[in-house]
Amino acid sequence: MQTKVEAVMNQKEPLSAQVATLEEGIATARVGATRYPTEITLPGGHQFTVNDKKLMSGSARNPIDLLVAALASCKAVTLRGQADNLGFPMTGAVVTTKHQRVAARKLQEGAKGVVDVIESETIIEGDELTTEQRQRLHELSDRCWVQHALARECNMTSTLLEEPVSS
Repeated sequence: MQTKVEAVMNQKEPLSAQVATLEEGIATARVGATRYPTEITLPGGHQFTVNDKKLMSGSARNPIDLLVAALASCKAVTLRGQADNLGFPMTGAVVTTKHQRVAARKLQEGAKGVVDVIESETIIEGDELTTEQRQRLHELSDRCWVQHALARECNMTSTLLEEPVSS
């Protein structure tokens, strides 16, 4: 029996037509004739603007900000859920993530190119938490879905549609 995700991914229609079928994992981005504001639409009608980092203004964020924000929020949600599941007295958590592009030679002698490096720092709050509980929660937060997606091999496809996607 196929999962909901497998059923959607095996359909022959374009992903843009599947937004109503799959609740998670599909976003639509629309850029117009001007540089570079891009309107993002997520399932449920959530919309916001993304912009090029050099041209950011107002509330627009750049795509890398969204990537590291997705990781930070996923880790924080994982911390809350695991603390609740395990009965640990966590009162809050703060996860900070940072992205850098680093010359590969700085990380490994003789390596070429550029490597994306994402770092995260976590503060786990709770006066009654033991050191072991904090460590266990931290380990579990490293298993969040976004971290898994970023850390493992990801197969990506890109399809040019013949007809414009309706707004």
